[in-house]
Amino acid sequence: EMVTFRANAGVTAIQLRDAAASINGWVAAQPGFRSRSLVGPDADGVWTDVVRWESLELARAAAENILALPEAGAFMAAIDPSSVTMKHVPIAVSL
Repeated sequence: EMVTFRANAGVTAIQLRDAAASINGWVAAQPGFRSRSLVGPDADGVWTDVVRWESLELARAAAENILALPEAGAFMAAIDPSSVTMKHVPIAVSL
């Protein structure tokens, strides 16, 4: 799962990072979770949240459930919703 997005105006990189980290426990407890890395922002201000799942079905279930998660409020509030792009792609090479 690869989600790209920009922070809302006025949200610092530290604030966004901390908001993203606040849901790590929930994400890690989801069925099929393998790993998560948040990278960014790049030179254009884009962040990428990369989450590895056991299957596409489990990834989609977690994505649905996170929208109802009260703890995700700070993270969701930090993100510009018009900038969000989510993709589910297979891993070609992994170490």
